[in-house]
Amino acid sequence: MTSLCIATVVKNGEAFIGRLNASVCHLSRQINVDIIHLIVDGCSTDNTLYVISKYKEKASKISNLRVQLVIEPDSGIYYAMNKALSLIQSDWVSFINSDDFISVDTQVVNLFNHNLNNPNLSLILAPHARQLSKSVFINEYPIYYPLLSLRQNFFLGFKPLHTGFIVRACIAKQSFYPIQYNISADFYWMSLCISLSRATEPSGIVLLDFPYCVYSKGGFSGKLINRLIAQVQLLLIVRERHGFFVGLLYIISRNTRALCTLSPFSLFRNII
Repeated sequence: MTSLCIATVVKNGEAFIGRLNASVCHLSRQINVDIIHLIVDGCSTDNTLYVISKYKEKASKISNLRVQLVIEPDSGIYYAMNKALSLIQSDWVSFINSDDFISVDTQVVNLFNHNLNNPNLSLILAPHARQLSKSVFINEYPIYYPLLSLRQNFFLGFKPLHTGFIVRACIAKQSFYPIQYNISADFYWMSLCISLSRATEPSGIVLLDFPYCVYSKGGFSGKLINRLIAQVQLLLIVRERHGFFVGLLYIISRNTRALCTLSPFSLFRNII
């Protein structure tokens, strides 16, 4: 059976990780895919480990779900994500933050049952649902044009979403999260995964128009000063492979097109 690793890094997440755990259990019961939920804990000092222990007990009763817990001193979120990458042994991988959760409906069940069992696919790009309040959600869409080169995508505000990104593990493990980019390393990793996927199987990337993950915006990267630092890091990441001029145009394009990711018109991105 095809296997998916859901990788989660956490430290002191007792207030919200239970919601993610419950959604993984619910998903596991609905799909024909083996799920390994890999949790890297940064030596939590609250009740996070107790919550996870109860989760492991519950998961042990679900035949296609296994919880793998790794406890290491916290050296930063991207260090922990690299640790997770080194441990993954599944066919597919998706990183989901401890304060996010999976929204399970018929479309999502079909996504996992159909697409993950398709040998011709190597990467899935999906929107995520941003939670604005307890009962208000809005979909944010990735910006990616499959018929254009990655360089051309940068000119048009290329924006993959970390919580809408499922990639074959054999591709994911060829890249890494560069810890010098302490806010935007996920962008570096996703960009490289897309580049590797295009080189391996140009038609193996599928774009979805519905989310499978609910994203809780906030925390470290949600603070204004960190958003500004993220812009600088994005420029440096693009400059590293495509030069300063492309990097600068990318930052301009990304910010001027920010509203498009919240618009239904972004669904027409495939026609370009």
